[in-house]
Amino acid sequence: IPDCAASFVRIAKPKDKYQFLRSDQFIAHIKESYQTLQTGFVYAPDSILFVDYDDLMQDPGKQLNRIHEFLDLPNHQYDFNNLDGTNLRERDEEIWDVKGLHEVKPKLGYQHKEDPKDVLGYMYNSFVQPRFWLNERVVPGPIHKLDLQLAAGLVGNFDEGLRLSNELEVEEPWNNRAAFNRGWYKLREDKLLEGEQLLYRGRIESVFGNPKPNTPVPMWDGQSKGTVMLCLEGGLGDQIHGARYAEYIMEKGCDVIIACSGPVAMLLRKIKGVKAVIQHEAVFGVVHDYWTPSMSTVLPLKLEYKDIKGAAYINKPDVEPHYGMRIGIRWQGSTAFEHEQHRLFPPDLMFNALKGTNAEFISLQRDDGAEFCPSWIKPVPLNTWEDTRNAIASCDLVISSCTSVAHLSAAMGVQTWIVVPI
Repeated sequence: IPDCAASFVRIAKPKDKYQFLRSDQFIAHIKESYQTLQTGFVYAPDSILFVDYDDLMQDPGKQLNRIHEFLDLPNHQYDFNNLDGTNLRERDEEIWDVKGLHEVKPKLGYQHKEDPKDVLGYMYNSFVQPRFWLNERVVPGPIHKLDLQLAAGLVGNFDEGLRLSNELEVEEPWNNRAAFNRGWYKLREDKLLEGEQLLYRGRIESVFGNPKPNTPVPMWDGQSKGTVMLCLEGGLGDQIHGARYAEYIMEKGCDVIIACSGPVAMLLRKIKGVKAVIQHEAVFGVVHDYWTPSMSTVLPLKLEYKDIKGAAYINKPDVEPHYGMRIGIRWQGSTAFEHEQHRLFPPDLMFNALKGTNAEFISLQRDDGAEFCPSWIKPVPLNTWEDTRNAIASCDLVISSCTSVAHLSAAMGVQTWIVVPI
């Protein structure tokens, strides 16, 4: 696969090599071919003969004999110095817009000496796939510093992660994934704007934010006046967080429409500065002048941490008064995320730490994990987000793993403790 990808780079000569390797139809064709071939091989392995390219170059006669035997054809003596490929011409320029893509030259031989590692750069490893026809399941290879940096962060060794991040900045300044990871370290250093600029490079690699919405208008520049579509990104908690920027956009003299997932629409409609709330799918049908992705809206606003208001921005409904301390507990988020994104806190650890505390406890856990709730934590209705908001509003404190409940309670101004197990 890396050889094929490198070959396409040499032939197509793209202006932006890495964008080409991420999204071009040639690259999609390679990946689809690999998957199709693997599916066919699993279904009927005896119906496919694999010929290694290097074996063909080094001993073409032997490999052609293998092919003849496989097809039950008589052997034939080939002249590899006088090949005639005129009857094999394909409509390359018409179909692929590349002239001579499959041109057969008169003499068999290597066309180049380039190592695909040199051509593909930092994206080389993403193309290396197991040779399933040799029963290869995993491809061993050198560990990139980016992987070491990620591993360091996942176990909480942030000093080592930062050291590797700084090295990658010097060694591979073009590496968007390394830049994206470096962005989180800048945020830890209280450099919000610089960190967000680096995180934005993750969008190029599709590791950050949502795809561009279906809108023909330009992105908002932070200065132009008009109606701005604030497109909320990520999970429900991320969307609750991103909605806070509506007020800042309004203060720039703009009207704000929020585009979000349906379940949280009712929570966001009364946020200061919001003229209307729609679902993501309706963006194209609602008139607006500009749009902005919520996870990067601090960039046009040019905000630093000191500029972020700490006040609640989602209204807290009136609830019946209670006596004593009431604490809401949530110990698990969605298990659908990669690594569960550290959203799962061992329930027994949390319960053992809290049991016996002089307080009333209510459960803010629903769906997965609710079955672990002990008898001394009171269940409450959580059928809708309105139910959840009312439950949170009745609490003096919410203790949660990193979930949308934590985002909502903090946005409502309820004291919130988030357990991050690294």
